[in-house]
Amino acid sequence: MKRLIAPLSGFLMLLTSLTSIAAKPKPTDQSSVLWDRWYTVMIEKNGNAIPSSYYNEKVENRGDQIQLQVNLWKKEDDFLNEEHYGGLAENNAALRPKLYHFQGVKGNFETSVDANVQPDGNFLFKILQTQTPKKEYKRGIPKNVILASFFPVWVGKNIGGLKAGESKTFSAILEDQHEQNFAPMGGNIRLEKPDDLATKTQTQKISVTFGDAKSIWYVKSDGSAYRIEMKPLIVKLSDAKHAPLIFNEPSSEKSNHESESTAKPPKKSR
Repeated sequence: MKRLIAPLSGFLMLLTSLTSIAAKPKPTDQSSVLWDRWYTVMIEKNGNAIPSSYYNEKVENRGDQIQLQVNLWKKEDDFLNEEHYGGLAENNAALRPKLYHFQGVKGNFETSVDANVQPDGNFLFKILQTQTPKKEYKRGIPKNVILASFFPVWVGKNIGGLKAGESKTFSAILEDQHEQNFAPMGGNIRLEKPDDLATKTQTQKISVTFGDAKSIWYVKSDGSAYRIEMKPLIVKLSDAKHAPLIFNEPSSEKSNHESESTAKPPKKSR
């Protein structure tokens, strides 16, 4: 969402995999996949939809924790750049952060962020960048602050009690924004009356404000996105087969290819 909710490079950037540095929790008898979905991101310009990026978002229930993994591939300056994210949060309505790892590769420049809760309750952030000295930040995390990547999970856990026209506030940390010292940013959601698309897709339409960014989300009952509109960006539900073809096929507004695929992401390209 940061990539989406703030600049897409903001809310989407929120994307990656725990298989790298962040420790992966052991499966429990309560472990289950809440969703495993692929999305394409287009930029609308002069009546055309220009391919921007695609990503996979996987959310798992691990008993008293929620695990989120996101992998993003974005075309920039003749590079197919990558962003990977993995995080853990408490499995409740507050989704209190426990740890995350972010890795972004742009051309030959790489940025990684590792963050986890310390014994004193503060969060320790460690930042590594190509040819740059290591940086560390330590700060307290106020209650009811979530990691921005967990926004769809937060929606699923908090939208249930809202009626059309009602709003609910939230506060989130943009996981890659070390320039702002990971300061929380406030936002809110508003449940809108269903329009034709919401009725047709059996989704709920919500308007989202996060900082200065405004967007419209069509979400499933679990909070996962079906479609996101943040002009000029359009995020659409796709599947593991069609999402990676976004840069090879002519863009269009044809019907989405929806799938709960667990197929492996394509090989890295730099």
